[in-house]
Amino acid sequence: MNLMNIYPQIAEHTEAKIVGNKEALVLLRDAIDRAIKEGKSATPSMTEAVIFATDGEGYEIQVERMPDSWDDKKWEGHTPYYQIYHGG
Repeated sequence: MNLMNIYPQIAEHTEAKIVGNKEALVLLRDAIDRAIKEGKSATPSMTEAVIFATDGEGYEIQVERMPDSWDDKKWEGHTPYYQIYHGG
């Protein structure tokens, strides 16, 4: 079973954390490698290989390569602190 939890930053200057078993980390690595090459990717679809949070819920990870400059317009809408901006 592919187990992974992803914890976002909760505020400025706090860490983000990814924890997972080997199988899930390999799927994430492969998705990152594809995004570097192709600009965008995701872990395999729910029917091929699913990643599970440790509460048993399955999900897909989307990875997108973004511009190097943090003030590029493409970054708009990608706020770094989910709880602050989305009421988490």
